[in-house]
Amino acid sequence: MLDRLSALVALCLALSITPIAAQDTDPFMRHPAVHPDGDRIAFSYQGDLWTVSTDGGTPERLTIHEAYEGQPRWGPEGNRVAFTSDRFGNSDLYAMDAAGSTPDRLTYHSTGDVITAVDGRPVADAPNFYQLLEGTIEEKILLDVTDPEGEERTVRIRPTGDLEQNHEQFRGHYPFGERLPYAAWTKPVDTSIPPHLQTSTLLEPDAPLAVEGD
Repeated sequence: MLDRLSALVALCLALSITPIAAQDTDPFMRHPAVHPDGDRIAFSYQGDLWTVSTDGGTPERLTIHEAYEGQPRWGPEGNRVAFTSDRFGNSDLYAMDAAGSTPDRLTYHSTGDVITAVDGRPVADAPNFYQLLEGTIEEKILLDVTDPEGEERTVRIRPTGDLEQNHEQFRGHYPFGERLPYAAWTKPVDTSIPPHLQTSTLLEPDAPLAVEGD
């Protein structure tokens, strides 16, 4: 955690002495992501992706596009960067070489998506987390999932306890494995009941995802 904090401080110091800071007193820097080796930071600035050394220096631009691009995530080897972009009207997942290349579009959902984590494995796209209008709370919460092979299916989620908070339309991209994280729960892709991750019975839309995607 200290290393990450130091890296983010280095990012602020680096950008404060570059032309980026001179362009605007509020430069709209967003979504910093530290390289696996800790030597670079990827971030979004005014809708494009940039990287900068944690030691300071001039940032390097990765993308030049009129669309908004953000939420970069490094692959485990540090040679690929995944990010979200609305190049085709809605937020989809893209990936590109960290040294710069034409981005590859990975998802094609019409709903807006949010990238949560990337660990270099194939990505499972889970853009829709919603509840049916009828049935009990244990029966009607569903999650749409697209696996790396493109197969789409719906996972029925059966949480225990009382869910007192609105839980419609939570979205995310997740490394594909045997479990899908959502809110304050994890859910096996089979029909078993998910374990409770915290004592609160409220649904937490910003619960973090494990680095390994578990």
